[in-house]
Amino acid sequence: MSARTPLRRLRLVTAALSLCILVLSLPSRGPAWVAASSGSGLRGFRQQLAAKKKEDSGEFDFGEYTTSIMQPSALDADEEDKPEMAPPEAEVFLQRETGRYECGSCQYAYDPLWGVGDVSPGTKFKDLPTNWRCPKCRVSKDEFAPITEEIAGFAENQEFGLGFNTMTQGQKGFVIWGGLFVLFLGLMSGYAIE
Repeated sequence: MSARTPLRRLRLVTAALSLCILVLSLPSRGPAWVAASSGSGLRGFRQQLAAKKKEDSGEFDFGEYTTSIMQPSALDADEEDKPEMAPPEAEVFLQRETGRYECGSCQYAYDPLWGVGDVSPGTKFKDLPTNWRCPKCRVSKDEFAPITEEIAGFAENQEFGLGFNTMTQGQKGFVIWGGLFVLFLGLMSGYAIE
C-alpha cells in the first residue's frame, strides 16, 4: 500500500460525513420534493402540486404593498388596445414602367435597347418621330401603351432596404441565387489551394 491510499480514504470519509451533516441540518419543511420523498411518496407529491396550483392566481404578490392608482391588468385588456392595421386597399404594390411599349393592336413590343428598322438602338419611345408606325400592323404611335412591371413590395417601403426593395421578383431571385453560386464556387476553390 502506498502512502496516498490512507490519505484518499480519509478525504472520502470526511466528504461523506460533511454530506450527512448537511442533509441532517436541512429544515424539516424543505422543498416539495424533499417533503414528498420523506414519507408520503409520489401520491403526496402530486397532492401538494395540485394544492399549489389551486392557490396560485397567476399574479405577482407584492405582500402588504398597495398602490393608490389601480391599473388594469393584462387579463382585463380589451380588443381596442390592438394597433389598427391599414385596410387591404391601402396596400398597393408599386408599378414601374420598363421603358418598353406594346402595340394595342398586335401586341408588338418596342424595346429601346434594340431599336427597330431605321431607328437606332437606345432611342426612347418618346423620341420616336410622330409619324412612326408599328412595324407589324402599321398603326400609329398613339396606339402603344407602356409596359409596366410590378415590384415585389409595397410602394411606401421602396426607400428602405438598400435598393433591394426596388428590384423585381426576377431581379431579386437572380441576386440571391447568383450570390449563393458565387459562395459555392468560393468554398469549392478552397479545395484547389491544397
